[in-house]
Amino acid sequence: MEPATLSLHRKLQIAIFFVLSSAVILHAIHPITAGILHFLSVHPLLTVVTTLAAGVLIFFHLRSQPHPVFLLNYSCYKPPPERKCNYELASKFLLTHGRFTSPEPVEFMRNIYSKSGLSDATYVPPFMFEESQTPSHKNAVQEAEEGIFSAVDSLLSKTNISPEEIDVVIVTCGGFSPSPSLSSLIVNHYNMKPDVKTYNLSGMGCSSGVLTVDLARRILIGGGRKIKNILVVITERITGVSLTKDLIRVAGVNLRQHVKILAPRVLPLSQLVRYICSVLAMAMSSGKMKPIVPDFMNAFEHICVHTGGKAVIEQVGRVMKFDDFVTEPARMTLNRFGNTSSSLVFYELAYFEAKKRVKKGDKMWMLAFGTGFKVGSLVWKWINEPEPESDNPWNDSIHQYPLKTW
Repeated sequence: MEPATLSLHRKLQIAIFFVLSSAVILHAIHPITAGILHFLSVHPLLTVVTTLAAGVLIFFHLRSQPHPVFLLNYSCYKPPPERKCNYELASKFLLTHGRFTSPEPVEFMRNIYSKSGLSDATYVPPFMFEESQTPSHKNAVQEAEEGIFSAVDSLLSKTNISPEEIDVVIVTCGGFSPSPSLSSLIVNHYNMKPDVKTYNLSGMGCSSGVLTVDLARRILIGGGRKIKNILVVITERITGVSLTKDLIRVAGVNLRQHVKILAPRVLPLSQLVRYICSVLAMAMSSGKMKPIVPDFMNAFEHICVHTGGKAVIEQVGRVMKFDDFVTEPARMTLNRFGNTSSSLVFYELAYFEAKKRVKKGDKMWMLAFGTGFKVGSLVWKWINEPEPESDNPWNDSIHQYPLKTW
């Protein structure tokens, strides 16, 4: 996949053709143009200066345009089936560690669990199946190694790229930042070249997946020909964090602000005109009128909605006026794999491909929220027909989805 952009060489060809064609047409239809061309023909120095100036302007304009960045492939880690977690195992962990001392909190947690949108097919780390169920730093490192190495091994195999060909490694993990870093762990495990550049990011929550891909894009664009391949690794710890009820409101407010920035860049002209008119009407009415919500399905064929939780998905659906079919991949991903944090949009992408809903030329919008508060977007375009992947995490269960109830 790639952003919908033309190569620099192709743009230069188009610009030269347009300039020459315009000159010929104007010469044929307007006497003034003929006079200008005659004036330039008798003043060769001025002609050269004018041509060079025009060429410089065209060159810098083309250089300012975004270069295409390709997603060669991706892999999602899928734990073995014996790691699946149900309510009984989760409640045992809470009771074992003395989190609850009376039946009321246990019943409250049962109700929360039943309404969370999670199924009994989500996964937990190995220590949860031990008798003591005691988490440790060693367990966390082993969990990271298992997930990262499994996904990277699969990715390198599918792309036929050797570790020595990787120029940059970017790792993001919101809540687990050991020393040595996870990026160093990867470089040493795969014996990468000594001058490989590494970035290790943390603390950005669920948005870090899309933000890390954007960082990779910027490095590829600014690195010239020296940087060709970047490995992006998106992982997360299993430990949960406490979220307040204000999160839903904050997500809605920041999503509206994000849409104001994104809309002019992606919406077709008809939708953009409607949106601008509604914003002007709101300003003239002193805020009494609300701007319309643009129909982003006119800009994209597919949307990966942030899978941070059942309430978050429902709030995004309300704000953006998405129907159940649009939010289906997010809801089913939450049900099957839970909140995988920064990597969630790629589990959704795998759902689309397992359902065979994408085709060559389609565009996809990935939307994710993070701490701070952050809202991040990625826009992809398929340049090839997607092919079935043997390591797609949905392969053994896609026939069961979508669920009728959630």
